[in-house]
Amino acid sequence: MSFLKNILDTSLGKDFWNYRLGQMVSLLGDSCSNIALANIPIGTQITLSVPDSHLARVGSIMGFLGAGITPLGIAAAGLLISKFGLTISLVAMGGLLVLLTPLMFIIPKFAEFIGAPPSEAATFIQRYYPKALDSEPELSSAEEPCV
Repeated sequence: MSFLKNILDTSLGKDFWNYRLGQMVSLLGDSCSNIALANIPIGTQITLSVPDSHLARVGSIMGFLGAGITPLGIAAAGLLISKFGLTISLVAMGGLLVLLTPLMFIIPKFAEFIGAPPSEAATFIQRYYPKALDSEPELSSAEEPCV
């Protein structure tokens, strides 16, 4: 293994590996901090606006969608990297993220939802989507729980 590393160090230069490692650590750190900057306010507003009786359901749906799309992102990143290389793929994915993020504000009432103070966030869904979280659905006779 060290023989291969010596050949690569000679052909690419010893600083190549430090440069690439620094790039990856920097991108990972930036990505994680940016994700936290988005997830914390959105998660807080969702927690404030969804009634306690439905909070677990909403959280489960969000977790399901997030976990379901993760393998697709990994597969897409793998295809991009194998076709175009690491640097071009990272720049393309970062650029796509920068271009698509503002599209969140196309979602109706999203800017108002994110900017709402806690007192208004607590009633946001009831004000704008009154039928979204109606009472428990009625069970048919075949679905009635056993007592």
